[in-house]
Amino acid sequence: MVIYSIGLFSDEDKKNRKKAMRALKDISAGSGGVAFFPENVDDVHNICDQVARDIRNQYTLGYYPTNSKKDGTFRAVQVDVIPPRGRGKLSARTRNGYFAPGQAAASNQAPASKSSSGR
Repeated sequence: MVIYSIGLFSDEDKKNRKKAMRALKDISAGSGGVAFFPENVDDVHNICDQVARDIRNQYTLGYYPTNSKKDGTFRAVQVDVIPPRGRGKLSARTRNGYFAPGQAAASNQAPASKSSSGR
């Protein structure tokens, strides 16, 4: 899931603002999204237009990893974009990786809950 975040910090002190901005940037970047920090509420409309353009121009890539271990480790992913001749520069905004499933997560089934009626 791609996360786009918008931070409005009109009355925040600098210390809290910096922490909040870093958190929003990290969450967004980790998902392949973007964090926006408008100067005022009036700028939010333009940001929403940009997010809508981004969503309309997304592609989904998939692959099968060569490492099939179910060890729960983080696997870095890098996507390089090579534009066709004459197309100019293209960019890809992606997640920086994923966690491989762990052995416990392999079944990914929650145990059935037992209901007790007291009878």
